[in-house]
Amino acid sequence: MLRYSFILISLIFAVTNCTVKYVKAGPVWEKELNSFKRLAVSVPAESEAGASEKKLAAKIAENYLSHHKEFIIYPYRSGNGTCGGSDKKVQGIFQLKIREKETADKVSLSALAKVIHCGKGEILWEGLAENSYSKNTEENQSLINTYTQLYGKEISGKVNAYFFLLQSLLDKLDSPVLTEEEKDEKIEVEAR
Repeated sequence: MLRYSFILISLIFAVTNCTVKYVKAGPVWEKELNSFKRLAVSVPAESEAGASEKKLAAKIAENYLSHHKEFIIYPYRSGNGTCGGSDKKVQGIFQLKIREKETADKVSLSALAKVIHCGKGEILWEGLAENSYSKNTEENQSLINTYTQLYGKEISGKVNAYFFLLQSLLDKLDSPVLTEEEKDEKIEVEAR
């Protein structure tokens, strides 16, 4: 009995300490991934974070989706409809709703991510990640410097928190396979 109690307590601790709370793929996600490769990243206004933090989250997501997941990332342009005024080639939006709570030494973050089809408006993939991180500026100094130069010194203590949370979530997202022509398109888009 004691052994089962220990296993149960360990399981509860593991589940409650998990950064990624859930991931749901729509019924057509795997099939869509064969042709669904062009995204724009959007952090909606209702996100509970500052303007610099929203830009930070969007840029980290863009870079991760492009460099680690092989999506072709176009700039998001606001406007009417799901995909706003983004490039006509954009097939979907990677929508990232952020909630941030900050103390003197910690950042608590929640990220609800959705891949939404531009034409149909349907959610193809969704995931939620939550965790708290210390405002550590000792590790990933190069990453911190890059984003601090872009968005200001006030975000330096938050860069690792945003990166680690989004990395955990985005690692759960399947990657498309690009053709040679699509790889050329990706290089061209990134060069803009």
